[in-house]
Amino acid sequence: MTSQGLSLTGKLFFGGLTAGTFGLGSWQTQRYFDKVEKVKERERDLSQEPVPYGFSKTSDEASSSFRKCLIRGQFRHAQELLIGPRGPPPGALAADGPTSGRSGGGMSSGPQGYYVVTPFELQDENKTVLMNRGWIPRHFPEHGVEYDHPQGMVEVVAVSSQGENPRFMMPPHNFSKRPPRLYWMDLETMHDVTGDGKEIFVEVDGASDNDEKEERRSYPAKPPPSTVGEFKVSPFTHAGYALTWYGLAAAGMVMTRKLITRGRM
Repeated sequence: MTSQGLSLTGKLFFGGLTAGTFGLGSWQTQRYFDKVEKVKERERDLSQEPVPYGFSKTSDEASSSFRKCLIRGQFRHAQELLIGPRGPPPGALAADGPTSGRSGGGMSSGPQGYYVVTPFELQDENKTVLMNRGWIPRHFPEHGVEYDHPQGMVEVVAVSSQGENPRFMMPPHNFSKRPPRLYWMDLETMHDVTGDGKEIFVEVDGASDNDEKEERRSYPAKPPPSTVGEFKVSPFTHAGYALTWYGLAAAGMVMTRKLITRGRM
């Protein structure tokens, strides 16, 4: 600082901060509009009627990863895997509140349990995929509580899904228990254990909104189609970030101007 106002170094420093925060605001604004478009695409695809599995792989109309598809085959329950512990999928137990599955992660105050992932042999193709059949409470496998294991040929409604990357300092998977416990959707490990491909689907609840809630309480609890693929960061959150960065940029601009003109008054 000099008697003539802010030094050149100060101007560069504060000017850089102002430009940087303005740039972050612009970036979050762009992410907001991108997320709004993705949400619209997801909602549009999930609202459509499911198509056969083979069709979803060859038609441009059903190329979206959120398009529901009908898959017919049979489960290999002997190679079942449990993924968790974690909360239930969004909307599987309740639309909102502590049991809604929207609290997120293993630190959730809601109920904890496991996703049940089972190899699924396709009927008309010499192929097996992995099927996330839903969520069971943590005490089910620990205390031998029975849950649904459909036998024979079945048809399920499912949405294509993806694997996960481990969080920092994740423990190794536990293969000493039966079924084995995996801490994240580790497609490489699931492929090694089951000997099947790395394509994974999420089975969704086929019940309509007018069906009795008790029908949805069978386990594994499946998410309703409308909640599959919900984004962890909503457009509203991006808008809030953008306003914060723009506010800091405006404050920085005002402060920098005052510092530059100090000593000239």
